[in-house]
Amino acid sequence: MRNKAVRLICPRCFFILMKEDVKGQEVDHCIRCGGTFIEKGKENIVLGKTASPDIWKGTEICEKRASEKLVCPVDYHTLNTYRVEFDKEKVEVDTCPECEGLWIDPKEGKKLLDIVLHAGQSDSSTLNEKPGVTSYLFQLFSGMPVEAWNPVHHKPVLTFGLIGILIVVFILQLTQVEMHSLFVLVPARFLSGDQWWTLISAGFLHGGIAHLLGNLYFLYIFGDNVEDYIGRLRFVVLYMSSLVLSTLSYTLIRSDSESGFLGASGAIAGLMGAYFVLFPKIKLYFTILFIPIRLNVVWYLAAWLVFNAVMMASGVAGIAWSAHIGGFVVGIMFGVLFRFQSIQDHIQTK
Repeated sequence: MRNKAVRLICPRCFFILMKEDVKGQEVDHCIRCGGTFIEKGKENIVLGKTASPDIWKGTEICEKRASEKLVCPVDYHTLNTYRVEFDKEKVEVDTCPECEGLWIDPKEGKKLLDIVLHAGQSDSSTLNEKPGVTSYLFQLFSGMPVEAWNPVHHKPVLTFGLIGILIVVFILQLTQVEMHSLFVLVPARFLSGDQWWTLISAGFLHGGIAHLLGNLYFLYIFGDNVEDYIGRLRFVVLYMSSLVLSTLSYTLIRSDSESGFLGASGAIAGLMGAYFVLFPKIKLYFTILFIPIRLNVVWYLAAWLVFNAVMMASGVAGIAWSAHIGGFVVGIMFGVLFRFQSIQDHIQTK
């Protein structure tokens, strides 16, 4: 076991490593050369799930290279050097054969994360599981997309919790008829100062089983990765901000409406907007007219946003298009705020 009191020495420039907190994890950082030593298991949180050697070692994108003769600062074994390369992008990182700690030079963490994620979207990659017949049939009959590959490190507790809450609330809607009049938001009524709580409560109600299932699926597809990436507290802030601001955007646009508003789609659109920024290399599988298609998530969500804007401009009733757009914009802003910072940038901006 590592002695926490021992001062570690940088394997690159022999300067004393400083203990730094990155995303709640203690790492050993060199303020002279900018390199960082990350203990086994911490790289999942500090850099992201796909940066872990457990993911890329032993795959076709990884090649062991001649060692740079760097010495592990913890147990003094010579570090092994690996080149991780895909589609003309490459990075070399070093790991300890004994403690399995990871040494990364400045900016290598982001490169490693991007390369592995990018490789995982390729049909030729062994990183991801190819969609089978069951997935194809699901896409065909539901019209829903399926992620190509985007693993999570933590169990998405909040995402599953929200799914459970929305299901329970829907069951209550079916058994307690008064919930509709009490918790659905009516813009004209809300703006007059009546039933102010509906700004939030409406985001937990649904108009039918198809409405509920569609929202739950998109919550699951996009929510787990966003929660894993930004952390649970930020996830709550993002979700609730998207819910409130998307509902408010609909309310202000339809200020004189006596029709009720309900649904979690505005809040979930916020998760989609954050995903749009945080995971631009991810691809989605979906099927149109029996033809399987693999499309970058940026293009898929951009098309979804344009469709909502066209429907809103055309005055198509029945769906809160403006709430979708408002939530998506909020999610983009949060995504920009929470997107990846290199360890060096994170330390400098603390």
